Amino acid sequence: MCETKPLSIDLIEVLGSVQPRATLNEDAVADYAEHYSNGECPLPPCRVFHDGNGRYILSRGFHRHTAAVRAKRASLECEIHNGDERSAILDAMADNGEHGVRRTAADKRKAVNRLLDDAKWSQLTQPKIAELANVSLFLVQSLIRERKTKSPPRILKKES
Repeated sequence: MCETKPLSIDLIEVLGSVQPRATLNEDAVADYAEHYSNGECPLPPCRVFHDGNGRYILSRGFHRHTAAVRAKRASLECEIHNGDERSAILDAMADNGEHGVRRTAADKRKAVNRLLDDAKWSQLTQPKIAELANVSLFLVQSLIRERKTKSPPRILKKES
């Protein structure tokens, strides 16, 4: 169950660990900022996870949040869900599969690598990683192969 209400921009935490994008689309941010500045019909609410300790962690709406900050808005309409940073990370990965600013190849790679870099999530099956990252199984397998072919850094020995 979640509620939707305006949240002060200052309360919304934007964490790099949650951000699913390699980079934000500046055209989309500019378009949304203009939308907010003109007082047009509101954009869909962002999504945050409330951890029960006063933290509201942004999981969906990074372009809208950035636009709202640029438009100097005091608050932003948000869906508030219960959960922690890890919940927000998984939710962020599922965003923009069907609508909004489409994910780039770099965004998809970032999502898979985020899961593969995590001690717990990396133990999941490849199909489950693909499902959570909202990507193809082929991409997950390709990135795992890529990781295996990278040679570890060589350590140079000091000469005595």
